[in-house]
Amino acid sequence: MSLPNEVLDFLRSLRDHNINTSTLSDEDRVMIAKKFREFNEKGISYDLREMDHWVELAKPDWSYTVYTYIMYAAEITRYAYQK
Repeated sequence: MSLPNEVLDFLRSLRDHNINTSTLSDEDRVMIAKKFREFNEKGISYDLREMDHWVELAKPDWSYTVYTYIMYAAEITRYAYQK
């Protein structure tokens, strides 16, 4: 299963334009969490293993903090909408 285009486009935008630093601002954290909430509200599903693989490939440009937060936000919001 590959990632939906909406999720890939969002991750690419983070990698290519917005977030290439070792830390995340509060605004970045809120924006990432809101985007994953939006995906879940729209019913856009994503496989966390596929996303982990994709984010892992982008990780040379991202610090572990950024990588971890993206995966955490995706997992938590997905879990919240499954309940």
